[in-house]
Amino acid sequence: MTIHAMSKLLRVILPVCGLVAPVYAAEPSRHTDPSEATATIENNLPADGCSYVIEIHGAEYAPDAATLAAIRERDVPFGRSTAEVEYTVTGRTATVECGFNTHRELPEVALVFQDS
Repeated sequence: MTIHAMSKLLRVILPVCGLVAPVYAAEPSRHTDPSEATATIENNLPADGCSYVIEIHGAEYAPDAATLAAIRERDVPFGRSTAEVEYTVTGRTATVECGFNTHRELPEVALVFQDS
């Protein structure tokens, strides 16, 4: 391949890479200040799904230890529940338990329930 052909190829590839790169930037980021949201808490472990996966604005999170204790205290039922929360993405990774003795690693979130 000649240098001229490689130059043309790079002019096509680089802009395409620029379009694809923002997709990876959409991953959950760390929020140092609490934000308010409606969180969905999914408890599907009894059906061999995962326990206490928290969804906020389309992103999935695992609860931190204090949030997990608060969820268990609330006795969240099987299936999906919603709650008004203040949340902070910690920047760490946490694990949720799933069926068949498996686990998922997700970004960790700390919740404060608005009705507590």
